[in-house]
Amino acid sequence: MMNKIFLICAGLMISLFTQGQDKFSRGYYMTQAGDTVKGFIQHKNNYNSQFLFRPSNEGEVQKKFPEEIVAFGFLGGQTFGRLSNPLNSENETVFGEFLGRGEEINLLRYQGKLVLQKNDGTQFLLEKKGKNPTEARLNFQKNVGIFNRLFFECNSVKESAAKVSPNSISFLKLLEDYHNCKNSDFRDLMVHSRLTFKLGFFVGWSTSPTITFKNQKSGRYSYLSRTNFSNSSNITFGAINIFYSKTSPFIVFQQEITYSRFSFGGTSYLSYSFGGYDITETSATNFDHGEIGYKFGTRISIRSNVINPYFAGGVSANLPVGFNGVTSVTKQINSSIETNDDFPKLNGLNVGLWISVGITKRMEKGQIFFDVTPDNVFLKESGNRLSLISRIGYMF
Repeated sequence: MMNKIFLICAGLMISLFTQGQDKFSRGYYMTQAGDTVKGFIQHKNNYNSQFLFRPSNEGEVQKKFPEEIVAFGFLGGQTFGRLSNPLNSENETVFGEFLGRGEEINLLRYQGKLVLQKNDGTQFLLEKKGKNPTEARLNFQKNVGIFNRLFFECNSVKESAAKVSPNSISFLKLLEDYHNCKNSDFRDLMVHSRLTFKLGFFVGWSTSPTITFKNQKSGRYSYLSRTNFSNSSNITFGAINIFYSKTSPFIVFQQEITYSRFSFGGTSYLSYSFGGYDITETSATNFDHGEIGYKFGTRISIRSNVINPYFAGGVSANLPVGFNGVTSVTKQINSSIETNDDFPKLNGLNVGLWISVGITKRMEKGQIFFDVTPDNVFLKESGNRLSLISRIGYMF
């Protein structure tokens, strides 16, 4: 039964990821120059062929030629736009990811480069921050010059352009300012893409520091109780999937499948007096087990030009596998000693809540992330054991 539940969870995770890639057939869907994505032209063969244009209203199908269109397409949930020189040296048409789409100005990203594009075919390459202060200043001046050329009719945009740093978030805000200046609703001009899916993998360690619990009194009995855990560290790995429906969102949905290994050694000491007898109990527990887990929740990110801190949380389901454990109990009443072994068991499927904190760093392709998640295990014989799971991963 438990295996079926995890197979269903794994299938759900895979299907959600592949849905973003397979709902649209391979190829690109085109829109007429100056139009929005309400209508599109289906790419049949190649750019030397004609295209069939389907307008947003119900009308007769028209034929359009390549020079009259601006292209966009869907691939893995992302929206792409058609680009040309000077981005490549072979005079070939390439496609960049749309960050913002308007009536006259579009903002795209191609191979880590930011591109401002006019619907008449003119496009400008926005430079990144430089490797040193001199290069960064020159690139900044180039970007401001580009905005002054494109947004000359909007003084407010020119003023804003002189204050921003060259990154996609700032330029997207300038694009919004431009459309506000033109009295057009920027939200209607944004690319309303389908869900975007990203898949990643991670590896890490679960570490458990030494913890001691002490109690002095319980009711009318005085006793000494102490539990010691030894240090331990074990490997964990798995796959993670995030999905969202907006461009550069700060809240996304997250799901993951993990495998973790845990091994604990705990000693519990209890001493008290009852009815004239001095009683001492010592319990030594050692066990190790694997754990297959499924998590679903949300992630809230804080935007930054360097790294993006985030907080995540949600519900989890964990299934222990391969459990091995023994508890040796020694009980001494005055001078009488008795010893016996017990073989504890963990519960089956455990459903609960989880939280984690971490940071992400965007790379040329994809992003790397690091996070820490607390994990609590309750042992009836030895108390609670807190583990900290630290992991590093890569998101495509």
